[in-house]
Amino acid sequence: MTRYMSTFPLRRLRVAAILIILALFLAAERAWAQAQDGQQFQDWAVRCEQNPQNAAQSGCFILHQVINNQNNKPVMVMAIGYVRDGEPPVAIITVPLGVRLPPGVMIQIDQKPAENYSFERCLPDGCQIQVRMTDTQVASFKSGNTGKVLVQDTGGQNRAIPFSLKGFTAALTSLK
Repeated sequence: MTRYMSTFPLRRLRVAAILIILALFLAAERAWAQAQDGQQFQDWAVRCEQNPQNAAQSGCFILHQVINNQNNKPVMVMAIGYVRDGEPPVAIITVPLGVRLPPGVMIQIDQKPAENYSFERCLPDGCQIQVRMTDTQVASFKSGNTGKVLVQDTGGQNRAIPFSLKGFTAALTSLK
């Protein structure tokens, strides 16, 4: 009597092995594509924060800082990230204390008209605005080269804080 081995279990094993390898490959590719803390995209950097008490408050955002060359302190910090999947990104812009609050902040990309925003809060490290970015604003940032944050100092003088958009598109894309 001859014994024959069914190829069905062997075929199932091969398919399972291929699926496992494919799943590992896709997981590795997804992990590689995700933003990594400290990753630099020209003038924009990725920062990731973990909250051990509340994982929902953990996440990554992109960051651009304008530093005062005389004292090495930030003049403007712009952090942009996605708060929830499927929603537009949120930008938080911080400028130093000592700005006039009533005029708010204006943001201008290249030579496009500036948009005005009210300050939301002042903290020990500066005054902030928070903007849920529209698709048009995101497109402006992606296609732009430079921007300006416009504020008034306590003497009523207008101050323009230039910022770079080099690397913005790649940095923002890394968050998705």
